[in-house]
Amino acid sequence: MKMTNYQTQIITDGKNDTELDLFGEIQMAFKDSSIICNIDMSDIDHYNHHRHLNNAAYPRYFEKGRDDLATINGLDKETLLPGDIAFLVKNAYYDYITPVLENQEVEIRSRVVSVKRARVFLEQEMIYDGKAVSKCAAEYFFMDLKRERPIRPPSSVFQ
Repeated sequence: MKMTNYQTQIITDGKNDTELDLFGEIQMAFKDSSIICNIDMSDIDHYNHHRHLNNAAYPRYFEKGRDDLATINGLDKETLLPGDIAFLVKNAYYDYITPVLENQEVEIRSRVVSVKRARVFLEQEMIYDGKAVSKCAAEYFFMDLKRERPIRPPSSVFQ
């Protein structure tokens, strides 16, 4: 069932008003990220004759994309750590579509899909020759490092 008309309510964190939809999704605008990565030879699986990117190395490339996305949206460690806030991964799921071979250059595209309370959902794609060779769906959250508890996105995210 597709909902095309849903209600919103206004919540406040004391500094900013933010729209929160019926499902607890915070409505914010984020910039997408796109970075180019050269496949490092140390990430190649040398135990097969195809010499493709080792499956354990894919998360490192997606993390580079996430770092870039965080930086351009003010969620980087330089912005958050002074306030004792961290932006941490909770879950990540990878889909390996086509092998990435040595000496290839890939593009990592990252975007925020939604923010629900303390959680941020990302979708990422690893692109080679215009086609997705791998995808990642990840759930991140904000952590108050002093209290060691998840928190809603900090007010700096809304500015």
